[in-house]
Amino acid sequence: MAKQKIVIKMDGSEEKFDPNKIVLACMNAGAPEDIAKKIASKVARSFKDKIHALEIRNIVLKELRKYNPQWADNWEFWDR
Repeated sequence: MAKQKIVIKMDGSEEKFDPNKIVLACMNAGAPEDIAKKIASKVARSFKDKIHALEIRNIVLKELRKYNPQWADNWEFWDR
């Protein structure tokens, strides 16, 4: 059985990594589902055990900006 991946949230609490949260947030920013899933997959592959939420944000924004800068701008607008 694969080890559960953990996200360390901004307040220091921890929760189970859920790639669907990334997919939905990317889609809300304007990305189509296939690209949103690619971005979530990239985040999942970027760490083994634990990752800080800020690191996830940075990866997602970098990837969104690569595909379409407006999507990254949309994400940042809602993530204030």
